[in-house]
Amino acid sequence: PLLRLEREAFVSSMSEEVPARPLNMIAIERTNRGDEDLSFAMLTHATESPAVDLSQDVSIEGSLVLDVREPSEFLPAHIPGAVNLPQAELATRLDELPRDRPILVVCQGGYRSQRAAQFLHQIGYDNVVSGRGGMDAWLAAGRPVERNDAIPTGPRIRETEWAHAGGN
Repeated sequence: PLLRLEREAFVSSMSEEVPARPLNMIAIERTNRGDEDLSFAMLTHATESPAVDLSQDVSIEGSLVLDVREPSEFLPAHIPGAVNLPQAELATRLDELPRDRPILVVCQGGYRSQRAAQFLHQIGYDNVVSGRGGMDAWLAAGRPVERNDAIPTGPRIRETEWAHAGGN
């Protein structure tokens, strides 16, 4: 649909709202350039990962809440105690994730978190669930959030159902 827009409308659309960087984009770029072999970063199993509905009363006690949104999305409002690790950087920052406790992956609407959870399962993280509905559902349910008054810079990130890095 974007390609059918007139130039001015296209430029406006692309400068106001953009899709998030794809899952493991940093690792895939490094592999494509020949800088490193991070080919494990490609999502090859697009099976459904376990998910919990974030519009319900979900216990996060003892879990790492992994927010895979971009920093400009995370900063204004996020689940208390959540760690921000954008999906594009996931494969290059795995050393920051524990293997000895549950991980709840969240994003804005639940699409990116599902792909990130699928990837983590693929590489051997067993205790990972995706937050169905994402922050949209969490906020709609009136669940607590940490807020920051900083104003995000750059274009707004658009949540998308597009499959990323090998997903169906």
